[in-house]
Amino acid sequence: MTWLTGMDLSWNESGKLINGETDLVVVTQNYENRPELLVGECKTNKEIDTGQIDRLVTTAGRFADTGIKTFVMFAKAGGQFASRELELIDERQTMDFNFILLTPTELEPYDPYENLKSDKIRHVAPLTLEEWAHYSRELYLKTKPDEVIERHLKA
Repeated sequence: MTWLTGMDLSWNESGKLINGETDLVVVTQNYENRPELLVGECKTNKEIDTGQIDRLVTTAGRFADTGIKTFVMFAKAGGQFASRELELIDERQTMDFNFILLTPTELEPYDPYENLKSDKIRHVAPLTLEEWAHYSRELYLKTKPDEVIERHLKA
């Protein structure tokens, strides 16, 4: 696994420069040796706004057809996500990438989910980015994977 902070990912698309600034980039591989990329935004007390969400979604989308499985992470060190933030993130779920959401509940303990009492969590420490995303969907997002697939097929 390789991780970098404070990255400016930029590319030229149809003659227009697209800025994909991100607070965190993680490059890793899953158990099938398939490459995975995570781009993330980290906040202390401020809310994550539409522009930040869209910027990371656009950046992750840039890798959608490359064979690299992409993840978008939002971390809030100072508190829980506001309901509006969760709605904005939930609206942007697609089949091409997954969201990982972290709050002080997951960030502060040694193992992210050790203090969480939920039948939706199998391990106190997720083993893969996919598992992190699954836990985030279960804990924070309303739109379930089947609904995301259905929305994709209708589009």
